[in-house]
Amino acid sequence: MKEIDEGTGDDLMGNVLIERDTMVDIADSIRGKTGGVELMKPDEMPGAIDSIPGKSVADREKAIRFFSYDGELLYSFTLEELDELEALPPVPEVQGLVSQGWNWTLGDLKFNGDMVDVGPMYITDDGATRIYIKLEGSRLSPVLGFMQSAENGVAVNWGDGSPTERSQVSGNTRVNLGHTYPAAGSYVISLLPDEGTTITIGGKSYTGGQYASDLLYMSTDNLAEHRIYSDAVRKIEMGRNVDFRSYAFAGLMRMISITTPEWGSMADYAFVGCTSLRMYTMPKGFIMMNGNAFSSCTSLRQIAIPSSMVMLQSEAFDGCASLERMSHIRWNQCPMSTFAGCRSLTSVHLVNKLGIPADEFSGAGALREVTFENTENMMSIGKNAFLNCSSLETIVIPAEVGRIYMAAFKNTGLKSVYVCPETPPYLDDATVFENTPSDMVIYVPHGCLAAYSAASYWSTYADRMVEMPE
Repeated sequence: MKEIDEGTGDDLMGNVLIERDTMVDIADSIRGKTGGVELMKPDEMPGAIDSIPGKSVADREKAIRFFSYDGELLYSFTLEELDELEALPPVPEVQGLVSQGWNWTLGDLKFNGDMVDVGPMYITDDGATRIYIKLEGSRLSPVLGFMQSAENGVAVNWGDGSPTERSQVSGNTRVNLGHTYPAAGSYVISLLPDEGTTITIGGKSYTGGQYASDLLYMSTDNLAEHRIYSDAVRKIEMGRNVDFRSYAFAGLMRMISITTPEWGSMADYAFVGCTSLRMYTMPKGFIMMNGNAFSSCTSLRQIAIPSSMVMLQSEAFDGCASLERMSHIRWNQCPMSTFAGCRSLTSVHLVNKLGIPADEFSGAGALREVTFENTENMMSIGKNAFLNCSSLETIVIPAEVGRIYMAAFKNTGLKSVYVCPETPPYLDDATVFENTPSDMVIYVPHGCLAAYSAASYWSTYADRMVEMPE
């Protein structure tokens, strides 16, 4: 039997024989969650686990949730519990990374007063961007692609003991550095920019809606060679002075996690097709997400959006089938299809919306709760906005809505529709509530039943209408 006491190896945990390395791993995990550094014996570990901050309240149903960079739920609080906090829980320590804090402050969380998913921000301890890869079979000669703002401004370490390389190419011309590894296996490529040098990562689109990242490839002459190493990248830790353009990480199908420091916006199609990505923390100060940024990220379950976010473009989360909750939607307008196909999405809270655009939640079959706040400027609900939201049983249509487009609530599970405008909103046609449950009830404002019963296309549902109490 090997030693099992982390410090001395003198104690047994009951009658169970445990490898010393396993015990050290457990101790390291406890220290990572508590911020501690001291050694511990096996009989001290249960108590240490019980003392992990937030452990007793890490409930996925609570409004405020704190996640690790790879998607583990660490702490959670109700809004009432949040009001009692005097400080945020500790950010987990991660070897090789320096914490930049959570992407929300305690003050912003309390001011927001609504459900939020919070994530940690990190930068590498040496400033280098690290690309963790796993090479398999005979594919041992990848090409690394990036741009640099100055000649010889980035030192590339291939992670196999070979000499560091630099390139004289700069500006908008892509650096193409090829390398042949001695054997299949796992390696870490490191890109360290000199002070004042910026690294830019991009990608390329092809006909037929295809795409590929330039980060690691064989050739960019055709899609097949461009994608041949797309399954090699497993994790990325970003360092200083990094920017990225369209398709930067597109199609990196086995990348599980990426940590990013603070910056201001995200290029379109940045993570499209990253089908293994489970969690992403948008850094504090992030203001804009361009179109299709996370489209088809089918494993993405959580995303932590900061309070600074003000703009979201079309199809940003289209096809994110595992996304379970969307919090802090406070931007005024989302273009069409933003959450289409998010079939695990269960709840959304919409604030300051100008309207619900076409196909916004189309196909979100698990969506059961939609709430609104500050609806003064909400003018319309778009075509197919909630099409096929089969779990949605209740909806409140704000008083400011003046038009509802065709099939907006078609094929939903609606049983209760509360329509607040005193003047019946214009309906495009009779498909707005088509194929809803036969026992659906439409509640209209007191004194407005006659107007709704006679209004164009509303009259189709006159036998389902009930006046609200005065």
